Amino acid sequence: MKTLRIIDWNISYTGKANEKLEFLNEIMGDGDCIVMLQEVTLDTYEIIREYFGQRLNMEYSLDYRPPGKFDTKSRKLGVAICSTPGMEIVSADVIKRSLFPDRTLKATVKYKDNYIKVMTLHSITGCQHKKAKSIQFFSFAEAVDEFHPDILGMDANEPKVDSLNFEDLVFFDNHDKGKGAKTFFNTIRKNGLVDAYRQTCELNKSKYENCLEVSHKINGKVARRYDYIFMKGYRFKETGCKYLYDEGIEAGGDHAIIVVDTEV
Repeated sequence: MKTLRIIDWNISYTGKANEKLEFLNEIMGDGDCIVMLQEVTLDTYEIIREYFGQRLNMEYSLDYRPPGKFDTKSRKLGVAICSTPGMEIVSADVIKRSLFPDRTLKATVKYKDNYIKVMTLHSITGCQHKKAKSIQFFSFAEAVDEFHPDILGMDANEPKVDSLNFEDLVFFDNHDKGKGAKTFFNTIRKNGLVDAYRQTCELNKSKYENCLEVSHKINGKVARRYDYIFMKGYRFKETGCKYLYDEGIEAGGDHAIIVVDTEV
């Protein structure tokens, strides 16, 4: 078996991209790696391509759903799926039935003689689009149920209250008492995806009031675990999952970078 590193990071549209990419490059190491990124602007995308060159294969959501003439900044935040050489991305597309296809991407990666289905999602925030957020989660659930990803990395902007027990998760209301988000998270479970952090790591149950591990702080104060790597438990033997929040902030982001090492 060979170790595969999987990374998920809301890289943030603010701050200097080069500093964040230096940190990402360090975290990637020298082995095989799949990277999922959110909040990738058009400018950041070009900087990533220039910085990594041939070291990364890359698919970008705004290549499949370019911003339109009257789109505002909220429609110019894409997501990306990257892989190191020797891991060919054989197909990719956005989730066309999502309200914000530009914040979605699915890809099939060829790794040795295996094909790995990868999906990355960036949820819109409830404070901006409460009803739309719920509808979006139903479309995410549909996409997971149809694509059957092996790896899913995302910034969910959920839940309100985290828990070791899945049944005790509390989602924001979003005018539907959290039904959309709950349907999405239930669909993830039904498709055999497990939360890499909850599954494999020693958890600190009392460090944060509403989350198992911090991945983002609202207004720099309220700790939440909004960011995830989900994986098909029967396909991957996980050897560790880390949320590097302090390191992600120091590099210029506002979310933790999640790192999972797994044996394939």
